[in-house]
Amino acid sequence: MGTAILLGIPSGYVGATKSAIAKNEGLFGSWSIKYVPSNGKEPEILQRMVKQAQELADKYNDVHIFGFSAQKDRQHFIGEIKPYFRFRWFDHGLLKCLGSSDLAPFLHELAS
Repeated sequence: MGTAILLGIPSGYVGATKSAIAKNEGLFGSWSIKYVPSNGKEPEILQRMVKQAQELADKYNDVHIFGFSAQKDRQHFIGEIKPYFRFRWFDHGLLKCLGSSDLAPFLHELAS
């Protein structure tokens, strides 16, 4: 079983994300999804969140971290995450799908 950590997802989207995943659990098999959300309305990653994600990732095997950020300096954090865990940026533009009837683009990006 793998673990996916959604780092920087706005806290207001966590509930919708959990619901979308629960309704489509077949896409995710035995994956466990964990959250290190931003406090704001925008996807962002702060230094303290990177530390939280590292501590959370240390508890699991086969960890993948998906970064959500609209920040211009977001590349700064990659060096602290990528050497230790599988990491990729998530297209934060797909968050809008969580408020629509078509969740497929968001779910496909997460499941792929």
